[in-house]
Amino acid sequence: MIRSIVAEFQEHQRRTRAFSRNARLMLVALGFLGVGQGAFTTLFTLSIVELGYSEDVLGLLIGLATLGGVATAVPAGLLCDRIGARRGLLIGTVVTALGVFIECTVTAAWLLLAGGLIAASGVTLLTVAQAPDLATSSAEEERAHLFSVAAALLVTVSIAGSLFAGSFPVVLKTLWPAMPLATAYRATLLVAGVVSAACCLSPCCATRRGSQPLPEAVQRSWSARAAPPCGGSWGLASCWHWAVGWSFHPSTSTLPASSGSVPARLA
Repeated sequence: MIRSIVAEFQEHQRRTRAFSRNARLMLVALGFLGVGQGAFTTLFTLSIVELGYSEDVLGLLIGLATLGGVATAVPAGLLCDRIGARRGLLIGTVVTALGVFIECTVTAAWLLLAGGLIAASGVTLLTVAQAPDLATSSAEEERAHLFSVAAALLVTVSIAGSLFAGSFPVVLKTLWPAMPLATAYRATLLVAGVVSAACCLSPCCATRRGSQPLPEAVQRSWSARAAPPCGGSWGLASCWHWAVGWSFHPSTSTLPASSGSVPARLA
């Protein structure tokens, strides 16, 4: 049994070292995005509460973002079918960065709602396009290893993003003691979100399109399409991601115990 485990581990290492250039670049891009995701899920609710909003407004922000993600999931899949997963990743990264920028620079509730909807649409497009692009960046025999490395990487860098989100506001408050805590939180989210998205664009742009073929059956069924398939099924999977994932979203458990006394401010 031990020999079998060792042999499997060695095979995994061999497959990992043999990843294509595209696959390695995509892992770098996902790593940058994971840092921003970890920071956002840790600090977003605290930043909203520090702005003076109540849990009702916070629930509205998260709920509408979830509905926006569900509503755009299937259209995002169809869009990726038409333009390709790589372009879908690039557009999703830009749209997500725009939504995060709005959320971190405005205070009016309706603008926060708009930013949340934009960011949710971008995240949905990223979710839909990620798996097909990884598939086309790898050979069939290394695909399972690539997906496992990508999943482990996202968890690891999300932890790093959470650590950054917890420590960077302290650094800002130490350098500028008069800075409001809400400003420190929002500056941290802005740095983590926009910078990670910007760093993600370079690896995505550097990859070569379609370096590895998809299975022959899939190619035959999509022979008339100009772009590799990725849409409908991944759009439905993204619907499930939004509907279920946010029920256990880490940010919903980060509210301070005293937040119930914070008055709502909808202006």
